[in-house]
Amino acid sequence: MIQTEVTQLGACEHEVRARLPQVEYDRVYKEKMEQLRRRVRLPGFRPGRVPPHVLRRTFGADLHQQAVEELVRTHFAAVLDQSGLKPAVQPELILPDREASGEGFEFTLKVTTMPEIPLEDLAAREVERLRIEVEESDVEAVVERMMKNQSNFVPDDGRAAQEDDRLVIDFVGTIDGVPFEGGSAEQVRLVVGEGRFIPGFEEQLIGARAGDEVTVRVEFPDDYDAPHLAGRKAEFAVTVHEVARPEPWASVDELAQQLHFADAAELRAGVRAQLEFEAESIAYEANRSAVATSILAGRKVALPEALMQEQLRALIRDTRERMKQRGTPIGSDFFTDEVKAGMRERARNDLLFGLVVRALSDAGGIEVDEEGVRAELERRLARIPASERPAAEARIRGDKGEMERIRDLVHERSCIAWALERMAVREKVMTLSAWQEEADAARRAAEEEASGEGASSGSGGDAAAGGAQSA
Repeated sequence: MIQTEVTQLGACEHEVRARLPQVEYDRVYKEKMEQLRRRVRLPGFRPGRVPPHVLRRTFGADLHQQAVEELVRTHFAAVLDQSGLKPAVQPELILPDREASGEGFEFTLKVTTMPEIPLEDLAAREVERLRIEVEESDVEAVVERMMKNQSNFVPDDGRAAQEDDRLVIDFVGTIDGVPFEGGSAEQVRLVVGEGRFIPGFEEQLIGARAGDEVTVRVEFPDDYDAPHLAGRKAEFAVTVHEVARPEPWASVDELAQQLHFADAAELRAGVRAQLEFEAESIAYEANRSAVATSILAGRKVALPEALMQEQLRALIRDTRERMKQRGTPIGSDFFTDEVKAGMRERARNDLLFGLVVRALSDAGGIEVDEEGVRAELERRLARIPASERPAAEARIRGDKGEMERIRDLVHERSCIAWALERMAVREKVMTLSAWQEEADAARRAAEEEASGEGASSGSGGDAAAGGAQSA
């Protein structure tokens, strides 16, 4: 019934011409005309009695448009299926601008498909597989830090705030006397000296007591992630509700129970689960990158501009939503040429990795493994107290978006594992502490290299708190 003709315009660009029999067009056109005749009112004609030639002369263009829309809507999927093409983005539809002339009805689709990544030489591709091991000393080091940092804060009326004290505050930020979005919050917990607020904020609260009202004057860093605040001077009216001094825990058991673990043993098990989760995540990120880099090495993959634009739009949407959730909505001025260039490079990398995963999935016939989903859930839940796991699991399973992200991750990991089983693998095993030393050295080197461009300042969340409103 449908005739299709596919013409390749480029590596990933195709034109699909579809032709339907004239009788199919005529049938739909007449149906639309009959529907119109039943409701139209024209001078000189009784309702429902307007002759077809008058309807065609008066409403021909509209009838043609309606017929075309229904024909395309009805046969669109069949045309694509018959063409054998799998669109990467929504195909561009080209419609005729006139009625069918007796030779049938035609429409054209411009289809962009995904580039293909060949895998026939997978066994010859070399890759380094990283494995990071957690030692008992890593667990004990974290427990020791928790004993020190997860202080048992005791409110102390009349105490003048000192470094390491915890304050409960409200603040209202203004610039030139005008409050700004994201600059105000209530009942915020702040530990003096942690550096979680913008530079200079915490230091000005030393000496404050409960009930005090303090004016804090700061200047936002030039590289602050909300461009409309970067480099600007602000004033915060701060009300101090509580000053609490840190008091060390008597034992690990006491700390564990405060954190809802049954005892020290369960706390240590939770810490180990968290460290192993982090170690596995770090190693996986390195391995997925190594696999993709090895597979793509020496290949020139032309990414269609339509794909790039769609990926860029998705990145921009995600950026806007993320900043909005952090209390610092952004406008179009945020996306400078420099920012867009960086986003375009990220879009390119994301697309290339997606192509690798797609190729591996197709080659291995890999589908989402529900056992893998269950194992991933258990891996996440092992980090929290056993008493809280049933509620946490129910919350995760009830979040369709989160479950979809977990399934995507499990599928992606299965694809990378399938590739590693077939590639020329060199094993690299490190302890978590050794990896951390390497990462710290690399960070210091990067900071030294960038020191001429000004010190970096992490910021996010509320303008003053940088997202540090959690206890």
